[in-house]
Amino acid sequence: DPDYHFKAVVDALMLAKAALPKVDCVGGSATGTISGDNEATWCDIFPNVPPDVYKEKVVDIFKRIAKEVAGDVPLKVINDGEVTALAAVQKIGKGNIMGISMGSSEGGGYANADGNLMGWINELCYIRLDLNPEAPTDPWTKGAHTGISHLYLGQRGATKLAHKAGVDVPPNYIFPHPDMCTIKHEDHAQCLKLIQKAMADPKKEPQVKALYETCGVYLGYAIAQYQE
Repeated sequence: DPDYHFKAVVDALMLAKAALPKVDCVGGSATGTISGDNEATWCDIFPNVPPDVYKEKVVDIFKRIAKEVAGDVPLKVINDGEVTALAAVQKIGKGNIMGISMGSSEGGGYANADGNLMGWINELCYIRLDLNPEAPTDPWTKGAHTGISHLYLGQRGATKLAHKAGVDVPPNYIFPHPDMCTIKHEDHAQCLKLIQKAMADPKKEPQVKALYETCGVYLGYAIAQYQE
């Protein structure tokens, strides 16, 4: 429901605004593809929104949010991977940066030697990491791609391992159940809550901890591949 997202983000920004003397501009990050005009041209947070509703309520959602919160101040929204690269440039004071963000899956951003964003492809979730021909695939590529990033890194990588890591999950949260292989985020978010609950249990924590360590191993191999 795009209206739900609109209200939730506006409410959060209003809390931030209340703590500021004034708002000079609004900046944001988002999953998916953001146009140069701050439009959500493709955003997988809204996988079930019909095309006509998407065009009406999603494409310009960032503009409407900013106007609701701060009026006609400058606005800039970029992919979350690009924000990671920008933050790295600011933190270390150097360029030639590749930033990686791991949310529901994996995003990336790139800065040149001068620290300026390159605007290259951000959705790293479809990059092949596992070269094993028997590696798992996903339903929306219809078996054309195997071993792609979103099955190993980020929230989807974690939920894929949950059952093996000793987390008590319902049958539909056990990979490769269809609920764990769709573009929708809801089931993965609920599964992640179960992982976090298990991590808080001293008896389960040692085994569940291996889930995060395994994702770390995946990330290590990914970085080595990116380096090449």
